[in-house]
Amino acid sequence: MMDIKVSEKKENPMLDRTEVSFDMSFSGAVPSRQEVSKKLAAGQSADEKLVVIKKIETMHGYEKAKALAFVYKNEDAMKKVEYEFMLNRSKKKGEEAKTEEKPAEVKKAE
Repeated sequence: MMDIKVSEKKENPMLDRTEVSFDMSFSGAVPSRQEVSKKLAAGQSADEKLVVIKKIETMHGYEKAKALAFVYKNEDAMKKVEYEFMLNRSKKKGEEAKTEEKPAEVKKAE
């Protein structure tokens, strides 16, 4: 169970995004970036793929956290601004970017 309460919402038309600061409360472990992204996207009427969670700061001993997310208007704007590693963080474990290197082939001894 997770509850999100938006504390500040700021439009940034130059970068085609909305910057959202929010407080969240949860029970148990800190929710993953994917879970937070999904919940925030539903609350902001946005596509989950266009939400980038920049940071989640937990408060020691409490089941609360402060977070910052950017909600982009389109995928092109997001790819122009965000670093690739930040985009990979918001994806599920098996969906890493296609630009990863392939493992080196082992040469057989003759």
